[in-house]
Amino acid sequence: MNRTLTRYYVFFTLLLTISSLRAQDAQFSQFYASSLYLNPALAGLEQDLTFSANYRSQWQSIVVPYLTNQVSVIAPLWRERIEPVHVGGIGFSVFNDRAGDGNLNTTGVNMTFAYDLLARNQGMALVVAGQGGLVQRSLDMTNTEWGEQFNPFIGFDPSVPVNISMLNSRRTFADVAAGLMWAYNPLREAVRSPVSFYAGVAGSHLNSPDESMRQGFSSSLPILLKAHTGADFRVSDKLHLSPNLLWMQQSELQQLNGGVYLRYQVVPHPFGLLGESEFMLGGWYRYGDAFIINTGLSTPAFTVGFSYDVNSSGLRYNTKGRGAYELSLTIRNFKEHRRKRFSTPRI
Repeated sequence: MNRTLTRYYVFFTLLLTISSLRAQDAQFSQFYASSLYLNPALAGLEQDLTFSANYRSQWQSIVVPYLTNQVSVIAPLWRERIEPVHVGGIGFSVFNDRAGDGNLNTTGVNMTFAYDLLARNQGMALVVAGQGGLVQRSLDMTNTEWGEQFNPFIGFDPSVPVNISMLNSRRTFADVAAGLMWAYNPLREAVRSPVSFYAGVAGSHLNSPDESMRQGFSSSLPILLKAHTGADFRVSDKLHLSPNLLWMQQSELQQLNGGVYLRYQVVPHPFGLLGESEFMLGGWYRYGDAFIINTGLSTPAFTVGFSYDVNSSGLRYNTKGRGAYELSLTIRNFKEHRRKRFSTPRI
């Protein structure tokens, strides 16, 4: 009976989301590993052809786990003169978010263009970017259970008819985002710099698209604002320290992530698949929600990361202490001859 009541509670919450979405967009704990999802301007800092993917599963003890995935590709733009000058990048990304028993799916496809306004400056970058695409929201009502089908004596009764004619099974709309990214590195090679800094701002759903799935009703998707900053400090030849901060606001909801991670070089020599590899370990706190533990391995050619969210809010009693886990993979076509390089965050 408790499981049945939980199912109704979760799906009732889902219906409120459909009628008037006021919850935040799905987010990744490894937000820098999903760079185009965080800030489209990050496409302008990657100097190698880059592929990235994230897989996130959360709330596994509440009916059906919520799954969030993204894949993206960034191609750098170079201007060939006396020596190559990195001027920006273009990106292509796809994301999918699947929520709950009702199979509420959100799938988006985006194109990104980023340009470095300070392309000639060897120690600083200022990137502006625009992003546009299509988002489709769909609801599979085949296996849904409605409140009016609940019988206090026998529980769920699928024989009770339900009028769902007011709901559309799909909604497609255009979506627009933009971002600005600043990065400072006093030396040409980021790995040799004693310190580097970066900061960015971004806005999603700038066109406030109508996302309502109810006939005769409209619901504008609130603009999502983001601001993030961080630094990379070289503590020793092998150890780097990277504090980070992320703030987001959508409608009346806010989210604040703060934390730090360490990078320790375990293989200093640039030979083989694991050449110049670094072990990463970090911790974040998502204010009022969860503690996040991150770990991973990074080389110039690839980065693999794993994170686990330990819920600290009242929801932890419903989740039975189970949090969310997330996997990330980034692959770079690393080029040794690149001259200007910034220390972009890895996890």
